[in-house]
Amino acid sequence: RGAGRWRGIPVATLEALGRVLVIGSLLRQDQPLISRRRRQAAQRGTEIHVLHSVDDDWLMPIASRKIVAPAEIPDQISSFREVLSGAKNAAVLLGNFAQQHPEAARIHAAAQALGVKLGFLGEAANSVGGYIAGLPLGANAAELIARPRKAYLLLNAEPELDCADPQAALAALRQAQFVVALSAFKGAAAEYAHAMLPIAPFSETPGSFVSTEGRLQTFHAAVRPLGEARPAWKLLRVLGTLLGVQGFEYDSCEQVREECLHGKDFAAQFSNEISFQQKPLATKPAGVQRIADVPIYFADALVRRAPSLQKTRDAQPPRAWMNSKLMAKLGVAAGQPVLVKQGQGEARLAAALDD
Repeated sequence: RGAGRWRGIPVATLEALGRVLVIGSLLRQDQPLISRRRRQAAQRGTEIHVLHSVDDDWLMPIASRKIVAPAEIPDQISSFREVLSGAKNAAVLLGNFAQQHPEAARIHAAAQALGVKLGFLGEAANSVGGYIAGLPLGANAAELIARPRKAYLLLNAEPELDCADPQAALAALRQAQFVVALSAFKGAAAEYAHAMLPIAPFSETPGSFVSTEGRLQTFHAAVRPLGEARPAWKLLRVLGTLLGVQGFEYDSCEQVREECLHGKDFAAQFSNEISFQQKPLATKPAGVQRIADVPIYFADALVRRAPSLQKTRDAQPPRAWMNSKLMAKLGVAAGQPVLVKQGQGEARLAAALDD
């Protein structure tokens, strides 16, 4: 999502904002460079306000914060209206946690209703590029898993680690008649894939990114692909040609980029505006609400396999963090093992105290 009133906020102008409300973001882990700009802005007097379910330390002055259960976030956004309305240059930024929230559309609409600039802290390096190229097409990932297909083609995806419900994803893959995995790493694909084709990581192929503010950036391969690995677009082109599918007649990645971007009005596609009819929720969630994030060095296949990164504090084994009130309610103490379940999957974690 990119740049203008409803087209987000250019990164270079972040430091000029007078007041900012950040909703649902582990800012230092999700967006370290933007976090640094926000820290510099706060030191010069910008007011930073936070609405989140985690009270982590951003290492910057915070004017106000509300830490609430995830289900309460959509209803708390309007409480910041007066704070933002008194600012000359105010904005709302929606982070990863807000974008992945079950009520993401409700959060988006409530943030828009505040009547100030609205921006998104992009989830991944090229999520905007995928959007510009036309993704998603047809069914979303949840539908592809809920209604298993006869065949799947996985591109740089490790469902056991990348999907929100890995057990359901693996079950769908194992029911399929044919699964093709295109990856730079063997991983666990050998357990469910009928064919595995080696592709080059981004560092071994030229290509393009579209940044979170809508800036097109191209790059060249740093080294040649290893062994028989090839850039993914080349493998897809050959597969399309072998199957007689139209639209695969590309000779270079520049032609692929031109096909994706030619004649497209970036500004028109970067609208952050949402049309959403607000309706009260029928029922409020009951029971314990789990706050889940993807640690910075678990985010993709490359960082997961980087020995140096896996030795850092951010890559330590997960624990079941909870505050003292919840610990007392559940009758557990710090250090005791607890069983965490999702569908048919389960993990035994050590309970850890964090108020």
